[in-house]
Amino acid sequence: GRYLTLRRSATRRPSRPMLRSAAVLSLAIGVQASFEPIGAYQPASQVTDHNALDQDQAAIEAVLSKVPVAYGQARSVYTEGGNSRAISVLTIPALTTGMSKGVAVKATGEDGNPVSGAVWLAADTGSTQISVVYDVSDVQVNHVRCRVGGLPVELQRLDGCIDITKTVMLGGNSMQVLQVALDLEHAS
Repeated sequence: GRYLTLRRSATRRPSRPMLRSAAVLSLAIGVQASFEPIGAYQPASQVTDHNALDQDQAAIEAVLSKVPVAYGQARSVYTEGGNSRAISVLTIPALTTGMSKGVAVKATGEDGNPVSGAVWLAADTGSTQISVVYDVSDVQVNHVRCRVGGLPVELQRLDGCIDITKTVMLGGNSMQVLQVALDLEHAS
């Protein structure tokens, strides 16, 4: 058979501009935020919300270890989650204009501390419900302060859920919220 022979050209030193570019690039890379490691894995982006699925698995195992076994509760955790992708559905007066996905939401949590998120699904004029996905922290332990979904009551965390008795700002506009349904789902 034929073999391809690669010849190396004479060894060349990198030019000064190339070295400067490499130095600037290495500094820029070093400035990037570092995310909390997951075991020996060092994520390059925020994955705390996805990583919380193991907390749902632990909740399922806890529910299945009860006597008698709570199969219905285990199924609820499996299908509705609770620790990942926290979403609240706000019932509001009919919108006079549509609301785009990603519009900033600022509110107060049940514990009196600020809560932030974004509109999860676009809503048309006349809609009376807005889905809000809560912002997620880079720290796994407290990645989201509103955890409900299919979790058993003893594992739910409501302190960071939107308090509808306080002002809720949707895209900079104050909105009266009539009701909030806590619906933690694993939406894509």
